[in-house]
Amino acid sequence: MESTFRQGIIYSLTAYLLWGILPIYWKTLGVVQAFEILSNRFIWSCVFVWILIIASGRVKSFLAETQDIFTNPKQALAMLAAAITISFNWGLFIWAVNDGRIVETSMGYYINPLVSIVFGVFFLKERLDNWQMAAVICAVIGVGTMVWNLGQLPWVSVSLAVSFALYGLIKKCL
Repeated sequence: MESTFRQGIIYSLTAYLLWGILPIYWKTLGVVQAFEILSNRFIWSCVFVWILIIASGRVKSFLAETQDIFTNPKQALAMLAAAITISFNWGLFIWAVNDGRIVETSMGYYINPLVSIVFGVFFLKERLDNWQMAAVICAVIGVGTMVWNLGQLPWVSVSLAVSFALYGLIKKCL
């Protein structure tokens, strides 16, 4: 159990480190259109995942799972909706970084947990206890202060937050 926990911490820290470095990398690609960067990310992710699937010997189970998903129209539609939603999110994120809207992108990921909580309460009927409600109120005050200081509605931030929370909701409901 302890090694699994430690492994999770290492994976989490690595993911957040990469998440923090990627905008710097994309910013250096400012002359490249966001759609082209997104397309390359999609293509190379597919290539890398296929290599992992083949190397791990899981081709048959992957194909069986894929067939199961696409023989169920509701599940296939939900997967398509999730793919479109996360593609929009990533495309907007890459575009915003390349357009110099790094503060707005960062703010979007501060707003995202709040939107996810709202989605959880309204769509999944989750309930917050008093401590959780107090934490949400503190977060709303913090995010509200950031938005107020910005002086305008941060449409990039809101779009990133809503699209990522919607992606999470779709995936949770699968």
